[in-house]
Parts: sequence; structure tokens; C-alpha cells
Amino acid sequence: MSTATSCCWRGGLRLRFDDGEVVTLERGGDTRRFAGERSLVGEPVAGPTRQLNLMWRRDRLDAVVAAGEPVRASELAVHPEEAGGIRVEFHDADVGVVCRLTPRGPVRS
Repeated sequence: MSTATSCCWRGGLRLRFDDGEVVTLERGGDTRRFAGERSLVGEPVAGPTRQLNLMWRRDRLDAVVAAGEPVRASELAVHPEEAGGIRVEFHDADVGVVCRLTPRGPVRS
């Protein structure tokens, strides 16, 4: 019912799924989208990692994750968008990540 995206930078992250699939996210903002109900174990590739994990209900939202611009200080910001959507941004010295979540269908109050 949900979808997840993991975006990794600084150190790398290996995702080991129950079905045997193994995905390695390298530094630099690699991303991987997968069904949130899949069981997995994440393990660092080379020392400490830093990642952003985003989960959403795929029957209610569409999501886009893209690289943003690195900045000097770490910051996390959430911005409202048109038609009930939101934009989540994370920036630090290594990477910037921009996530846009847009409703599927009418927005409920």
C-alpha cells in the first residue's frame, strides 16, 4: 500500500531485500524506489551513512525525489504547494534532496 524511496549520501548504504535482491546506494544522492511493504535490512557500506527515507501511500499520493543543491549548513524545510501538495527539502554540504508529494484526486479537509 505504501511506496518508499531511500536516498543515500556520505558512506553508502546496502539494501538487502527478503527476496534476495541487493541494491547498493553509493554516495552522491543515489535513490531507490521500492514497495514499502517489502521487508529489508539496510547496512552501511563504508562507515557512517546519511540517508533520507520517504514513505507515502501510493493510492493517495504521487512522489518525485530529485537532487537539489548542496549548501553550507544542514537544513530541512517543508513547503506547501498548489492543489494540496507539499515539497520537502533537505540540504547540507554534501547534497540537496527535493521531494514533491502531490495528491491523487481531490484533497480532503
